Amino acid sequence: MGNSQHEAAPAFPLDSPRILTALRNVALGVTAARGEEVFRQLVEHVALTLEVDFALIGVLSERGDDWVQSIAVYHQGQMLDNVEYSLDGTPCAFVIGKAFEFVPDRLTERFPEDEMMASFGFHSYAAYPLFDSAGEALGLIAVSDRRPMRNREVIEATLRIFSIRAAAEIERQRGERAVSAREEQYRAIFDASVDGLVLWSPGGRLVDVNPAFADMHGYGREALLAMDPRLLVHPDSWHRFDAFMETLRTGRPFHAEADDVRRDGTVFPVEVHGVRMVYQGAPHLLGIVRDITDRRQAEADRAALEAQLRQAQKMEAIGHLTGGIAHDFNNILTTILGYAQLAQEQPAAADDPRLANHLGQIQAAGERARDLIRQMLTFSRGERGAPRLLQLPELVEETVRLFTSTFPSSVHLLTATHDAPLPVRADPIQIEQVLMNLCINARDAIGGAGHIRIEVGSRRERGRHCAACRQPVRGEFVALSVADSGPGIPADIQERMFEPFFTTKAVGQGSGMGLATAHGIVHDHGGHILVENLEEQGAAVRVLLPAASGAVTAPPDEYQAPPEPRRSVAARVLLVEDQASVRAFMEELLSSRGFNVVACDTGECALRRFSDATPPFDLLVTDQSMPGMSGLELADRLRNTGETLPIVLYTGNDESVPTGEARRLGIAAILRKPIDVGALFATLDPLLDSKRPA
Repeated sequence: MGNSQHEAAPAFPLDSPRILTALRNVALGVTAARGEEVFRQLVEHVALTLEVDFALIGVLSERGDDWVQSIAVYHQGQMLDNVEYSLDGTPCAFVIGKAFEFVPDRLTERFPEDEMMASFGFHSYAAYPLFDSAGEALGLIAVSDRRPMRNREVIEATLRIFSIRAAAEIERQRGERAVSAREEQYRAIFDASVDGLVLWSPGGRLVDVNPAFADMHGYGREALLAMDPRLLVHPDSWHRFDAFMETLRTGRPFHAEADDVRRDGTVFPVEVHGVRMVYQGAPHLLGIVRDITDRRQAEADRAALEAQLRQAQKMEAIGHLTGGIAHDFNNILTTILGYAQLAQEQPAAADDPRLANHLGQIQAAGERARDLIRQMLTFSRGERGAPRLLQLPELVEETVRLFTSTFPSSVHLLTATHDAPLPVRADPIQIEQVLMNLCINARDAIGGAGHIRIEVGSRRERGRHCAACRQPVRGEFVALSVADSGPGIPADIQERMFEPFFTTKAVGQGSGMGLATAHGIVHDHGGHILVENLEEQGAAVRVLLPAASGAVTAPPDEYQAPPEPRRSVAARVLLVEDQASVRAFMEELLSSRGFNVVACDTGECALRRFSDATPPFDLLVTDQSMPGMSGLELADRLRNTGETLPIVLYTGNDESVPTGEARRLGIAAILRKPIDVGALFATLDPLLDSKRPA
């Protein structure tokens, strides 16, 4: 070993058969190797070819450009563990990124700080830099020996050949690792996406799908890749599928909504984006698929809410309009009915039967108009009446018994009660009105011949929407259903059937207020209305009233004996009414009963008359709704002066007279327009008893 340190390493000419054979064997052997084995074979073959003790391939370390990480180390027939070392003080510092370095002898004298070379006892060194295809430094391939080296040209040529192979392998492996890293990154992103991702080949075959897409459709990944992709698309959306695949040819981005099919056959809406991309060197199509079931539901819910809002606003506007019309008509009816009653009291009416009949017809028509106005006010104001606990089956039985005789014999009325429904808290008169309106509509729907079935039962509702207000219906209800055997109700009619004055009947056969009134009553009782066409024939309107709890008691006896007729009395009455026709009628009516009437058209006028009245007034009769000063405001002003005379208030709108306020002001009575003459004098007589002669 000692003598060999002073002998020179053998040198072979460039065309030496030994070198050529060795290089050929190296090329063949290394070509067959893969991975890290390539570098181990390279260092072994280069060492054997140059007959040196040591060979190394190293690359720049991640620690920086002044550090080298070995990837293969050969020493005297053995592979050593890889090491990381600093370039400072080593001959390698003159190689990496630079050029071939050759130190034929006295290595430790030139590089005394190179501890690794000193530990091996090397005297000579040669190395060649490694570059990638872009000319960037990769590392080096180096050999060393305990003997001096000769024939620089042969060593340089040999290392150059091996450096090309080593650099190519390093670059190839780095490229593979980069591709693998990108693949892993792609796979991580692909699999983690909450949207469904699907990759299509140029031939329209599924290449890859992510878990979200597989879960969305209910299949496993392998099953999806093996199946016909059209099976995932609803036939109604196949044209979308064809347009989507066209993106692969045109390169234009695709965006559309379609319907897909799950494994269990359910259809669900999806939003699809398509983009062309290069995958494994070939054009592919990436589809991004999002289940938009929740979004569609949210859009439907929003549309339903908007429809509810529009319906509520429309019904509110119609209600205000209806209330205003009803108020004006009340004034007109007060005059018509009042004068008709006055005319009927005249001797001429008693002597002329035809005149009496004509006046009676006017009276009857006016009363029908009064009932219609009350329906309009019920709709516009939502009058609750006098609600109490009641059993709907009993109410239905009584109501049907009342109007059965008014229906032709060709109409068969059937009633049924299911279970033992809970009571409801409602005004019986108003519920009777609802039932009668529904039965009359059903009678008209069947053309006067057929079946009408009235049913009562408990019902739980969830998820449906009210036909009148469009709001969702949920909860426990007592259902009152009226079904007929008619032709059913078209959808466009169902949209408008609860609007005031809407009717499909011939002119003169319906006011259009029946269902509008039912809508107002039912909703003011906290209920809803459902409408549906029956499968067999006809339609059903179902009134849902909230179930209540408690004991049902008998209603109070509302019968009151009519008051005994009173004699007229000459009392001074101040009448306040802004409508000229009503004021004229009231003045004549009161005068005809012997009252001394002073009429005013405003509250301000009434206050002036009070201040200078001689003798003082015995009674104030005033309208509530007047411009400038209302009847209640007039009463308040009078009470503030210390005036204590009785005050009778009449109104066409009960809501404009708060009960507590009227009581505080000492209002003696409140009458409703159109004024009933009998009710008026039945109210006035007790108030004027002190003026009546004994």
